Amino acid sequence: MIALLAFPAVAAYPPPWYETTDHVLTVPDRTAAGWVTTVKASAKRKKVQVHWAEPGSAAREPLGEGKPHDEVGWAGLVAVWMALEGPLEAGAEADLVLVDAEGPHPVTVWLEEGAVVVSAGPSIALPPEGRSVADIVAAHGLAGADESQAAFEPRVRGVIDEVLGLLTDREKVALADVTLLRVPSKGPSTKGRWVNSAELRTETDRGVMAVFDDLLRPVGRFVGSVERPYHTAYAIFVHEVAHAIDTAPLRALARDFNARVDALNADTRAYNAEVEALRSLRSPPADRVAANRAQEKDIVARQAGIEEDRARIAGFTPVSEGFRKRFAGFTPYGDTADQEAFAEAFALHHLDPAALRRISPEAADWFAAGGHLAGFGEAGL
Repeated sequence: MIALLAFPAVAAYPPPWYETTDHVLTVPDRTAAGWVTTVKASAKRKKVQVHWAEPGSAAREPLGEGKPHDEVGWAGLVAVWMALEGPLEAGAEADLVLVDAEGPHPVTVWLEEGAVVVSAGPSIALPPEGRSVADIVAAHGLAGADESQAAFEPRVRGVIDEVLGLLTDREKVALADVTLLRVPSKGPSTKGRWVNSAELRTETDRGVMAVFDDLLRPVGRFVGSVERPYHTAYAIFVHEVAHAIDTAPLRALARDFNARVDALNADTRAYNAEVEALRSLRSPPADRVAANRAQEKDIVARQAGIEEDRARIAGFTPVSEGFRKRFAGFTPYGDTADQEAFAEAFALHHLDPAALRRISPEAADWFAAGGHLAGFGEAGL
């Protein structure tokens, strides 16, 4: 048996579709009574008790039967239906945006001790306009910004500035070699309908954070809590920041590697020049010949070390590897690769820590203790 929940009445029905992080729901054009039937039919397969949670309150009010259909809001019915049709696993959560005459509202549905908990919040505001790119770069210690192709819009700057403001000083170390780049095009599509609105590009031993035109595109979902809902642009950007943190040790080792290669090449050129000079002499001094041979041995040994290091640092990502040794992916996209599992969890850590703790208290503790920064030491960061 399932009890329906009372939900704030909506002034107008929203569009008949809602996009979530892993699928698109097509909502039939039905009456409220039709939705009650749908919910009850689902309950026959998955029996749950529905609780209502006021935003910011730890109280869970179980709702009994007898609620008239007209007291059950459209948003509440959709949220309950999503919860019943989705994976009822401990910590399972769905964030969606429901639109009424007052604007978009965040609704979160999650499983807690066998109950489906539904919470709704106030209208979701657009990201604020941010300060100048130069001020953002200076305040957060980035390498620079490139607006030669297009300028960062005020609200995009607001997202970037606010996300970087969530990071700890230790996390910002990973961004010291990263340049912001505004690219005037739609982000590349990956994995079917997924679209990258921003991406981290690793160029040799430096990082470039590319931001595309559609970072602020309207979507039917949000991130964070209903008390503090974030536009998905925040999750997209902090996800790419996570990739910057994940690859920071690799980039640091690559910088050291490249510097050693440059020094080795310089010494090799000097050695070859000395070889040619000695060959031009009828009786080269013995001390110069000995020094040249010693230099040859040194260069050969350094070349062997360079090749060993080249193999060692290829794909060196101790951060995401350390995460996946302990935890699984927490979202459908997080299940696609170790790097994506870490990035999705990192986004939850900063934007919705309560959800991360519901899903995995151990992962929440790991991030809080700086487990994701343990790989920095090996790279000298």
